Amino acid sequence: MTDPDRMRLWTIQTKETWERAEKSGVLEFNEIADKEIDDWFRPAYDWMVGQLEERVKEYPCNKYPIWAWYHPKPDLRRSGHLPRDTMGVRVEFLVDSDRVLLSDFEAWHAVLNCWYLSLSEEESDNWDERSERAGIKGGWENWQPPSPFKEEILKSWERIFDQELLSKHSEWIGGEAMQVCIEKVCVNEVVDVTYFKAR
Repeated sequence: MTDPDRMRLWTIQTKETWERAEKSGVLEFNEIADKEIDDWFRPAYDWMVGQLEERVKEYPCNKYPIWAWYHPKPDLRRSGHLPRDTMGVRVEFLVDSDRVLLSDFEAWHAVLNCWYLSLSEEESDNWDERSERAGIKGGWENWQPPSPFKEEILKSWERIFDQELLSKHSEWIGGEAMQVCIEKVCVNEVVDVTYFKAR
């Protein structure tokens, strides 16, 4: 019988990262992973950490998460999981749903690129016209926009967590790919590990 309060998830990691987790008993963000974050995207990751602190009970302050997939299960025959020829692992695990923050992968790109997340072409055009008149330029290099634009951008990003809302606008934004963030994964929560060589 399936437990509705548990989630089956998959995370892609390098073989070396997984070997360290096996020794320590915990897969979690570390200083090695920190060096791999592109500085351009760091503000987006910082924003997600703030959301985790607000939305996930007892999430520690200022800690980057482990990223994983809720749907679909990562297909190891595809490229893009890791740099080509890197030895990696797909780790399957089961955790309580109240430990994770679920978000839409496609919509997340609005945060990554510092865009207003519109739900329709009409809303997008309206935003573009208003921001252009005000001289607001997109992108992290132009952050901080003045009020009320900053507040509107930040509020729009929260839509990545609203699956019901995004499903109503699936022709414009959102998709089938659902990602999660979680503080850590204990090795005893892992149910399967598949080794692969990245394509």
